[in-house]
Amino acid sequence: MKRRDSIIRFESYSTLYMMKHLFFAFLIAVSFSACNETEVKVGAPATAKDLSISYAMVSNTYQGKEQSLNQFVIQNNSAGEFASNWTIYFNQTRTIIDKSVKGDVIITRINGDFYKIEPAKTFKTLPAKGQLSFSFETGAWIIKNADFPCGFYIVFKDSAGKDLAPEVLSNITYAPLNKPEQVNRTPNDSVAVPSAESRYEKNKMISDLSEDDYSPILPTPIHYKKEKGEFKISAGTIIYYNKGAQNEAKYLQEALKKLLRSELTTVEAKGNGIMLDLGAYKMDAVNGTPYELKVSDKGISIRANTPEGIFYGIQSLRALIPVADYNKNLGAVKVAACTVQDAPKFQYRGMFLDVVRNFHSKESVLKLLELMAFYKLNKFHFHLMDDEGWRIQIEALPELTEVGSKRGHTKNESDMLNPTCGSGPFADAAKSNGTGFYTQEDFIEILKFATERHIEVIPEMDFPGHARAAIISMKARYNKYSKSDPAKAAEFLLNDPKDVSKYNSVQNYNDNVVCVANESVYLFLDTVVAEISAMYEDAGIELKTIHTGGDEVPHGAWSASPVCIDFMSKSEQYKKPQDLFYYYVSRFNKILSDRKITTAGWEEIGLHKQMKDSVEMMSPNMDFISTNLTPYIWNTMWGWGNEDRGYKLANAGFKVVLCNVSNLYFDLAVDKDPLENGYYWGGFVDLKKTWSFSPLDMGKGISKDRMGHLLAPDYMKTLEALTPKGKSNVLGIQGQLWSETVKGKDLMEYMIFPRLMALSERAWTGDPSWKTQSDEDIAWNKFVNTLGKRDLPRLEYLAKTNSVNYRIPLPGAKIENDTLYANMEIPGFTIMYSLDNKTWTKYTTPVAVKKGAAVSLKALNFKGRESRVVKVIAK
Repeated sequence: MKRRDSIIRFESYSTLYMMKHLFFAFLIAVSFSACNETEVKVGAPATAKDLSISYAMVSNTYQGKEQSLNQFVIQNNSAGEFASNWTIYFNQTRTIIDKSVKGDVIITRINGDFYKIEPAKTFKTLPAKGQLSFSFETGAWIIKNADFPCGFYIVFKDSAGKDLAPEVLSNITYAPLNKPEQVNRTPNDSVAVPSAESRYEKNKMISDLSEDDYSPILPTPIHYKKEKGEFKISAGTIIYYNKGAQNEAKYLQEALKKLLRSELTTVEAKGNGIMLDLGAYKMDAVNGTPYELKVSDKGISIRANTPEGIFYGIQSLRALIPVADYNKNLGAVKVAACTVQDAPKFQYRGMFLDVVRNFHSKESVLKLLELMAFYKLNKFHFHLMDDEGWRIQIEALPELTEVGSKRGHTKNESDMLNPTCGSGPFADAAKSNGTGFYTQEDFIEILKFATERHIEVIPEMDFPGHARAAIISMKARYNKYSKSDPAKAAEFLLNDPKDVSKYNSVQNYNDNVVCVANESVYLFLDTVVAEISAMYEDAGIELKTIHTGGDEVPHGAWSASPVCIDFMSKSEQYKKPQDLFYYYVSRFNKILSDRKITTAGWEEIGLHKQMKDSVEMMSPNMDFISTNLTPYIWNTMWGWGNEDRGYKLANAGFKVVLCNVSNLYFDLAVDKDPLENGYYWGGFVDLKKTWSFSPLDMGKGISKDRMGHLLAPDYMKTLEALTPKGKSNVLGIQGQLWSETVKGKDLMEYMIFPRLMALSERAWTGDPSWKTQSDEDIAWNKFVNTLGKRDLPRLEYLAKTNSVNYRIPLPGAKIENDTLYANMEIPGFTIMYSLDNKTWTKYTTPVAVKKGAAVSLKALNFKGRESRVVKVIAK
């Protein structure tokens, strides 16, 4: 994942703020005592179920530095003592600072985010009902529950010193983050935690529009005109189509089947009913896949010059069906007469899904694809391998899934990977989101499903960094054959066993980079590419693009590898360790181009690094300009100076896809509320941030950095703008969901929706057309009215498995003059309020309340699913 939490700029802090927190250090000084002074009868030794752990993040900016102070309390709830024969394991995203631990324990980082707690020599036993307290510091800040340590389990030793089976520690409590020093990253953090009052103020410009005042279709079409009349689709309606549109006719037949409770007849001919007319259709000044949809009382026609255009017309037709009819199962639906003429702005309209950090099932992927198709997205970037796992079956290399697809408690990772992201000790897909993979049959099914919906699946093979799962798996293969067949053992080895290079990746791994000077690496890549290509062939699909990752190779990699040093000594072109990255890109690009596959990758594959005044500078790598590489631009944090990197690459001649973190990373939290899931290294990305993104003029509407500080007035002038040539090289945009904090289907859907609809709007329509703040407010109001009144309710019926756990926004509220006022960011939800958290009343108009009253509010969707509760107090 692209995460820069560990690359944070130092700011100076006031001595006053530093002194403010010295008292906290004293408060959490080590304690090791019984809960009471009465004698406790000693019982059986404590077990995992007898232990509870309390965690508190005490303060950010501890000792005036960019670090946090944290406290653990282990409670022995049993009548027996807790001896010193134990080790507790857990995952912690933030790096625990060496020698910062205070207490009778030792905390050791094993690798990545995986830590263990062991009793120090000063620890004897923890008596019945006793507590063990200890503190530690982490680099960077912790302002969200998503930052908290997780995945706790314990391993006891028997009397002979042998490890017993791991046991999950489930009694874990976390102290809330509600003080300024807990929710602010620095004393100068200007981003506020949203309150009911601030939400109310933000929502004030939203009004309840009539259906004639907003588009019935998302993404918004170029031209929509409502006509007189309507057409009734019923069991007797026939779907007509001409040659080449048979797949689209079948798709429409299936889409209407559930709605109508009958299967419509499809006929290859012209006729009145629903006509899918594939032919020579054009729209003025529009390229790509235009379509025209006409509804009259005589019938429905969809015209396009490509099957994709017919398909997009079908989605617009489905969007025109009254949302209430999806819920009624009437057997017939009426579609209002209209004319729609439409085409996409960008040819690349993508969604990225990471299934490595936390695995997501085949069913979840198919559901996402179904909804992507409805919103006319056409690229699915499938992140299948990374440090934390390998998720696709490769028959020639079974170790990749036998070892690399599993995470759990392991002595040496010969059988599985260490736990990460809180995945726990058990390599069981039913118990852990850390384990799982797609069989070849699964993957082929996904390919076919996507292709039927005109979505291209772009698999990612993340190398040469982020390759730890593959490296560990091939080490297991090496060990399996090293004695019986040394040549076979070394055939696919990805590391140099004698490499002593010192490096630390962004995710804190010290062994996640392949030895790019080793020929076995390219045999491995070729073997994997061959099998993935074969799966596409079995699905009857052309493999057009493979994404190579190529990001975040840590400084220091390859510097002390004998194999790499020998290679560099013999090379005329590659003399420095950092040069070996370009060698890898060239070699992998050759493997793919020989198969007529385009090489994509994160922005690094198109960049050249050089040092200038001890600062690493990056510029377009003109050596690769003619190699058909497609960089995906991600690291565009405002204020860091990289915002125009994608524009520079496009202007230089690279075809690029914009994946800008500040607008399109759906794993980032929507706001600073500690309970809102997600990271925030790139700021906060709410629905409007995605919707308002201007791909070809990304500075439009931007005024602040991630800390809420105003950018310099002339900051935009320092950035390179797109040239006309550069604009033509922007293929499109892509939303990203990295999965470190995303465990399970519900959280996956919560993080994606409704931001995916905003992504669709921008990918299809291009840069926003507004010129003033008033114009933007009007456009935003129309968008959220369409979203809340049509699209979110419809989500309950579009997906194959029904019901999408989209995020329900929290109500805004204020109490003024003893009167409660409430509103929503998205119209269409019901607001409920309560004065006692027991009796809930529907809010329709302002409500009189008594001074001092604490009012709770929540939002309900039309099926009764609730948002979190917010509170406002009458002062």
